[in-house]
Amino acid sequence: MGMKTVSRRGFTLIELLVVIAIIGVLVGLLLPAVQQAREAARRNSCGNNLKQLSLGCLNYESTNQSFPSAGGQAQTFWGTGEINNPSSSRENGGWAYQILPYTEQMNVYELRKSGGWNAILDAEILEHTCPSRGLRFTDNGADVFHLTDYAGCMTAEPDWAGAARVWENWKANDPNEEANVWTGTIKKGTHNAWLGGSLTCVPYKRVSFADITDGSSNTILLAEKSAWGQNYQMTGGGAMWWEDPGRFAPSDWGSIRYFGTNNFGTPRGDFQERPWGWWFQYGQGSNGETRIVEQGFGSAHPGVFSASMSDGSVKTIPFNADIQVLINLAKRNDGNVASANDL
Repeated sequence: MGMKTVSRRGFTLIELLVVIAIIGVLVGLLLPAVQQAREAARRNSCGNNLKQLSLGCLNYESTNQSFPSAGGQAQTFWGTGEINNPSSSRENGGWAYQILPYTEQMNVYELRKSGGWNAILDAEILEHTCPSRGLRFTDNGADVFHLTDYAGCMTAEPDWAGAARVWENWKANDPNEEANVWTGTIKKGTHNAWLGGSLTCVPYKRVSFADITDGSSNTILLAEKSAWGQNYQMTGGGAMWWEDPGRFAPSDWGSIRYFGTNNFGTPRGDFQERPWGWWFQYGQGSNGETRIVEQGFGSAHPGVFSASMSDGSVKTIPFNADIQVLINLAKRNDGNVASANDL
């Protein structure tokens, strides 16, 4: 008896194309879910950064009976006296520098003694980098400054009279600045003024838990900063002056921000359209763009940013949160008590 041959038919071209199309649809459905999961992981990691930094501030407060300050004016950051003879009345490093010994970064903190600020500006400190942005830096043509994605909450826009004094070193201290500008938990540490050829230092009172009469759980300590998406890395001598000198910046926009009803006080995402308002052209970076001054809070996360309260808890806040509630949360003792749950 002869053997029967069984014919095996392969896939037709149409069947193969249908299978490929089905796989493509499934991948298309899966990718957004994967991207959302990755962004959720990055957002959680970013919140953990804020948690670690806020714990550093709390450890600092436990040791010194006050929270770290924002340092002195930006113009005095490079002054020889401020570098070589820091003290409670002359410390010009911002809060991020002051908490280094309390976040297991004593080796970076000590570098200042041997090499000045230049020795530590390029140090890698992962807690200052939001994973949704990656490492950001700027330069002034000579020095590279690693930036922080987190800032202390200093004040609110309605209290803005005299705020330009935060960076000037040629004006005598004005008591209205301490009373009306520094209404948050992170305050300016000292007003350093060069008058008549000599340095006059006026210490500002540090904030302790006793000063946060609105409640530490109701007062924002640190939060994610806004950052225009095209300004992640700027080189070629066109430094973003408001970010100088990087994560250790004293009392200026690199380390402190505010909430307010004006254009710059409203939280925003990194890739939003260029907002109207104050523009400042300071040189040109490698991309040839005019750069916007960033004074408020925001993030690279879709629709939300993270903030740590003065008790160390971390909250997720939507960009469209009630701005008046945010202003109330920014102030430590104005009597207008608000809760993050109100957002």
